[in-house]
Amino acid sequence: MTPLQKKFFTVFKGGLLLLPAFFLLYQIKLWFWFLVPLPTNALEYITGFFLIFWLIGQWKLNFPRPQLSSKWQTGVLSFFLLASTIATIVIVLHLEQGRATPLGIWKGWFMAPATYFLMIISTFKKPSELRMLIEVTLGIMGLTAGVLVLQYFTGWFSDVMATYDNRLVWPYLDPLSGQGLSGNYPALYLAPFLCLAWTFFVTTKKGLDKTYYAAVILMMITAVYFSKSYGAWIAIVGACALSSFFLLKGKQRWIAVPLVTLAVVALMYVDQRNTEKFQFAVDTSEEVVISSGSERLNIWKVSWDLIKRDPLWGVGPGQFQRAFERQSPYTLEREVSRKEINHALHPHNTFLMFWLSNGMLGLLSFISLLMVLLVLTPKDWRWYLFAPLAYYLAHGLIDVFYWKNDLAFSFWLIVAMFMIAQNSKYISGKVEHGIKKGRELGFPTANIQLDVDLDKDHGVYTTVLKIENEKYKGLLYYGPRKTEGLPESIVCEITIFDFDEDIYNKKVSFSIGKFIRGPKTFNSLEELKEQIQKDVLVAKNIKY
Repeated sequence: MTPLQKKFFTVFKGGLLLLPAFFLLYQIKLWFWFLVPLPTNALEYITGFFLIFWLIGQWKLNFPRPQLSSKWQTGVLSFFLLASTIATIVIVLHLEQGRATPLGIWKGWFMAPATYFLMIISTFKKPSELRMLIEVTLGIMGLTAGVLVLQYFTGWFSDVMATYDNRLVWPYLDPLSGQGLSGNYPALYLAPFLCLAWTFFVTTKKGLDKTYYAAVILMMITAVYFSKSYGAWIAIVGACALSSFFLLKGKQRWIAVPLVTLAVVALMYVDQRNTEKFQFAVDTSEEVVISSGSERLNIWKVSWDLIKRDPLWGVGPGQFQRAFERQSPYTLEREVSRKEINHALHPHNTFLMFWLSNGMLGLLSFISLLMVLLVLTPKDWRWYLFAPLAYYLAHGLIDVFYWKNDLAFSFWLIVAMFMIAQNSKYISGKVEHGIKKGRELGFPTANIQLDVDLDKDHGVYTTVLKIENEKYKGLLYYGPRKTEGLPESIVCEITIFDFDEDIYNKKVSFSIGKFIRGPKTFNSLEELKEQIQKDVLVAKNIKY
């Protein structure tokens, strides 16, 4: 990039970092004549602005392109979006009216956040950039939680915000009545990032960093507490406990984690056991409907009957409440109240929601995506990013964490973090012609023009090189040339074991394995050759 291109990219990068601050602006609805009857909102327009900037950057300003490091990533992401597209087409062709709803869901909950995802993975690639993305996002979520808590205590921005059990619900309002919809929504929005902040808090050693994470956690815990979302509480405790168990060692793992977990659960029970909210949550009798255990059980029964009626396509995106109203009298064998129907906005289970809305393909694509996130993430990042994913899996059994604009964007942001971590395992570059001294010494090397700078100390490492989906072991040197008579420059060169093909001008990717030694100065090519022989011998005896 030229200096001017770098300035534009820095501005774009900074704006993209701050985009989570605008996730909740989807509440601001915008209608324009050329999009009627398709609804739009402020978040989508902000995302569209960034998309235009990004496309111009791709075309004219040499912005880095999005790259996925494996066919599994490409496959599951394509499958996920294809399933939502097929489900939308099927229901739009089936409906005689009300087609704007499934089209709006497809646009706002799948295509717009997927666009955001592509911009994120093309802009943040190195581990240090991933760390920056996480830290800024956590700060934004902490400030968002602070605003929600401030509104909860002051009542600013709205006249009627109190629910029957005094839950934090702003800014999730019913546009018709102005009443709060549910405290579960702010909890679902903040909780994954609370779990992510916890993993960094328990592992960081630096006092300033620990203070930062503690402040972020305190703000989000306060907001989630006043949301009175028991499902979120339990899922947060479970996700944080499980990730802490794998991140910590010794007495902290085997003693501190179980004791703290039990203490938190006991404190939650003592705090809530005599509240009206708790009694509603545990009551499974038919006499109590609102927010009770019986409500979810009834919704699940109806949902399962809807699946049995059409296991392939479900009911279609945006059609669950109507389908529940039609099916519930037959499943429950009684008249269903309007209040029960109003509370059945979704099946209170993320997996059922994907199945019913996007059909069997939607469910399979969602499970496939989760599996790729779990399996392919490198060890350096796995248990940090596992915390929000564990939260999603736990709370997703009793609630829906995806099917809303802000929740979809935040989910795709978490997915982007996983993908960046996975992609950072492999560094890409183009094989270019070098000075060919390695070939003269009997060790032909691939001179790599890197797409990004490496966050590694200079030296010799083991490596695994991917060439056209085939993997080869090798020896990597990254650093300055220090051999008498050779031009000095920072190089990235790979000696590939058992390989002798022409790969000039080809794109390759490689992982950086175990460190063997730092850079050395050689007085002659013979000394360099002897050292390479030693390095190759060491590398071949190391388990990759």
